[in-house]
Amino acid sequence: MLANNFEPAISQVFKSPINKIDNMIAAIAPFNGKSLATLVVEIKDVEEKVSQTKFEGVFAVLIDANRKILVDPTIAFRGKKLSENIPELKWLEDEIFSKEAGLVEYELLGKKYLLLFDTVASTHWKVVLTLEKEVAFANLNAQTKKLLYLSFGFFILGTCLMLGINAVHEFWRHQVEKKKDEYEFILAHRSRMSEIGELISGINHQLQQPLNALNLLTTSMLSNLKNKTLTNETLEGNLRMSQQSIVLMSKTIGLFRNFYRCDENISQFSLQKCIESVLQVLYIDFSRQNIGVEIHNDTHKDLQVTSVDNFIQQVLLVLLQNAKEALLTKAEINHHKIQILISVEKDLVFLDISDWGEGITKETKAKLFDNIKSSKKDLGSGIGLYFARKIAREKLEGDLILIQSSSPTTFRFSFKYHLLKKDYDNASTNA
Repeated sequence: MLANNFEPAISQVFKSPINKIDNMIAAIAPFNGKSLATLVVEIKDVEEKVSQTKFEGVFAVLIDANRKILVDPTIAFRGKKLSENIPELKWLEDEIFSKEAGLVEYELLGKKYLLLFDTVASTHWKVVLTLEKEVAFANLNAQTKKLLYLSFGFFILGTCLMLGINAVHEFWRHQVEKKKDEYEFILAHRSRMSEIGELISGINHQLQQPLNALNLLTTSMLSNLKNKTLTNETLEGNLRMSQQSIVLMSKTIGLFRNFYRCDENISQFSLQKCIESVLQVLYIDFSRQNIGVEIHNDTHKDLQVTSVDNFIQQVLLVLLQNAKEALLTKAEINHHKIQILISVEKDLVFLDISDWGEGITKETKAKLFDNIKSSKKDLGSGIGLYFARKIAREKLEGDLILIQSSSPTTFRFSFKYHLLKKDYDNASTNA
């Protein structure tokens, strides 16, 4: 199949054509710019994670984008809509699918319930947590545990989806590795997976803040319950704040998932915000290493450039990661920082990335951008810089060069201020 600018996608849930019982999804992603790769997998693990979260007065439900119930404690409800099982709750179904996330209180058969829901961005599924209000007050500890498990559920679900997309790329890598005309595709895949691996390691640290917030909220509620000072208003307020923490974790996973989206559309955007997005991804890792990043703008204004922001971010990521490694391999560092200098000359934007690390030797400098060499000892294959220059030249009508090898080591990344579609098409064709 031709890709035709197709973006990675997850299909709707469908039954296994083999046993007609197991639920399955298909992960679809562009391959080599001209074709689509498809991986079909069971979602049994995801269903089990949701169905196993059972506590007194609490149950979880997983609903697909077509409003069909995938997981429910009541087996007869599965495969049907909520409104088909309980017609009087049609309004509740509409409420769940009218928002990304929310908290709803409703009454059924004389009992009052609190319902929290959120949306998985990549599949548009709804994860629903229902608490029986009376039991929530009688056994609050169980409810707070449930909220924590749901938070971990979001992390596990996001990771499974990312691994699914990764499996698609791995499958096709083995199919094309013997073909000479697709050799560079394999190298690009290797470079990208290496960088994604480093980014994924930061997800755990990014999730610590909302998890700590959930822990504080549950501790506060338990203390109030013990002192008999817990009110309905306090409970509802804490549940809302817990929901906000869950949403924050979902957005964190989305940030890492979207960083390598297959988007080659030309658009106008703020260069400052583009750079800050990359720094946000690297913030935890750099903070742990006590590395600061300074941005100096010679233009003294927020540049609105017309280009492909996704490619600019990927080149910046390679250069910033190289600068970090250079700083970490030097025993004594006078300047524990990385500097980004923004300047404009004619129709080109220049980004100079400097570090005061170990520097680059003459031997390494001669083969710095070769696809099988590395600028760092035992730290990589060197294909990061090779493909960073390839993107700069062939996609952005610019270049990537080394302008100073030490004290500081400075790479200059340039790209067109206003990239026109015809320029981009010509560059891609010539590549």
